[in-house]
This record gives sequence, C-alpha cells and structure tokens, in this order.
Amino acid sequence: MAITGLTDTMAEEIPEGYTKIVFRFYSELMDQDMVETLWAEIVDQELGHYRIDSVPFYIPFIATDDIVTADYDSDAEALVFAEKMKTSGNSIVWVVIMSNVIKLEMIQQLLHDMDCESEAFDDRYFSMEIKAGTSYPKVRNKLLELKQEGLIDFQEAFISEEHQS
Repeated sequence: MAITGLTDTMAEEIPEGYTKIVFRFYSELMDQDMVETLWAEIVDQELGHYRIDSVPFYIPFIATDDIVTADYDSDAEALVFAEKMKTSGNSIVWVVIMSNVIKLEMIQQLLHDMDCESEAFDDRYFSMEIKAGTSYPKVRNKLLELKQEGLIDFQEAFISEEHQS
C-alpha cells in the first residue's frame, strides 16, 4: 500500500487549530489501495468537522476547503476520513513534467499567475488547486497548450460542479 503525505513521524508539531486526517482509498490511477494524509483546519472538533487545507496528491474525491468529517481510529492512532459534508467548489489537477526543457517551478509560477496554487511532490510532479472563483476554461486551455508542446501531461483529478459548467 502506498503512503503519501506522511512524515517520518506523525508526532510532529501540529499548529494550533489544525490536525491531520488519514484518507484510505483505492486509486484507479495507481491501481492499488492508497493512504494519504492531509492537513485540515478544525471547524468543530466535537462534531468531527474539518476543512481540508492540503492539496491532495492522489485522492480523487477531495479538494482544498472541502468540509469533511473524520473519526478517531485507535488502531491507526489518527483521525480517519469518514465523509465529505460540503464541497468548496475548488478543483484539483495533477501535473507531470514530461520535458527536461522546462523546470517544474516555471510551470508552477505560470499557473500561479492564473491564480492556481500547487504543491510539488518531487521535481516532476505536482498537484494544483483551482479555486471556485478562478476561470477553469482559461487554466485548462493553458494546460492543453503545454501538453501539446510536450512539456506536461495532466489529469483532472477532481473537477467541481462550478468548473464543469
């Protein structure tokens, strides 16, 4: 089982008002069971409500700012995702650098200039957030242009309803 988003120790210092949530899921992309851990802002700890703060690298059904519930799992000694309560309207796209001609940071900056934040996994792969208020057709056209030039490939991991219309 692949594990992403986990640090050497789960006991690292957690900022006040935040926590980590473990997501267990089957990835069609990776063709295996996966575990990914995301940072989340505590919305209502008693009700188990949290707002996702990390950009997911592999989770195909969650976006930043989504509100989720999580329950403490004593076996995992961690909060484990239970269900999505409210979608944020944000979308997630995964990008792979396919050419040695351009650096990941250059693509990230180009997309950042279009109001898309991203987190790099390594020097060839990053996950990108498209906020609900950002024009996804403009971003998608730029991604398609970069793909046609042979610089990147991308997968629309999670496209919100707002970005599908």
